[in-house]
Amino acid sequence: MACNNGITTNWKYEGYAGNSYVTFQLEEEKEETNLKVRTKVVEDFQDDVPEFSRESCLGGWNYFLDRLNMYLSKKTKRKQMSKIFQFGEKVEGYNIPVLNEREIRAGAGILFLIMFIWLSSNYYSKP
Repeated sequence: MACNNGITTNWKYEGYAGNSYVTFQLEEEKEETNLKVRTKVVEDFQDDVPEFSRESCLGGWNYFLDRLNMYLSKKTKRKQMSKIFQFGEKVEGYNIPVLNEREIRAGAGILFLIMFIWLSSNYYSKP
């Protein structure tokens, strides 16, 4: 179930007692986005299954959240690297980089002129 406050999913296992709901919520704080994971146990899970112990569950969540953090850290580095090769300029009132059409046309014209000179010199220089 998705809503404005996050995504909530039902967490239970077929053939085992126990039922809970897990909510994943993104919250903006200053210049960061925090992921909050909350669980609400509706029916206790079986105590005799080792995978349902608190320690096992914490280990599983920590494993996946650590992997998510590593993935997002790599993505942030790629995003920072892409700023080096970014085209366009930041213009107030626009959320995306704005390209200067005159500069693009001038660059295309210069490339065309270089290509034309190269082709002409190759065409006329051959016997």
